[in-house]
Amino acid sequence: MSMIPAVREPASIAPFFKALAQTTVPAKVDANFMAGIGFRRQSDVRLLELLHFLGFIDNMFQPTTVWKNYFAAPDEDSQHAILGEAVAIKYADALRIGGSDGSTRLNGKSVMAYFKSETGASETETAYMALTLQILIDLAELPGNLPSPSQNKTCPLPGLKPGESSRSSDAAENTTVTLNITLNPGENPELAVLLKKVLEKNLNL
Repeated sequence: MSMIPAVREPASIAPFFKALAQTTVPAKVDANFMAGIGFRRQSDVRLLELLHFLGFIDNMFQPTTVWKNYFAAPDEDSQHAILGEAVAIKYADALRIGGSDGSTRLNGKSVMAYFKSETGASETETAYMALTLQILIDLAELPGNLPSPSQNKTCPLPGLKPGESSRSSDAAENTTVTLNITLNPGENPELAVLLKKVLEKNLNL
């Protein structure tokens, strides 16, 4: 099964990438680095999973050329273009299926179904996968043409904290969580309705 990021606190994605753009690239990403840029919660390990999926860090938690280029970019537009290229490469199949090859609107239902087929994840998890992608689309500048599909399958990190798994156990999946999510229904009503339905059903909101 493929590993596709599902950030459980999606509102943290934009400030996280902003922090990366403003902070000197470290030799290695660890808990001290994350805490130093203001991301010290247990849930923030999902952001490392996202970095790895997008090719910003390797299996040894070391920043790649993609991250270095992102940090060295002269302005926000250049940063957004670098991020957009990474998103287009890693999410090429999902973007085609979701109808967002150059647009900013994602067909949440189709993308969730695709993520389900690729990962076997729960409805809740695939909703977060879709929301993570939608936020990346809003944040990045996607290239005009998407790369060839299925050319970049990503292997899971050996652990988001060295020696630990990035995925929660079944028991952890049932843990009560507090979410602060902002999604404009006017921009993507279908995804907003799907996410609301999933959260109400699975998280007792």
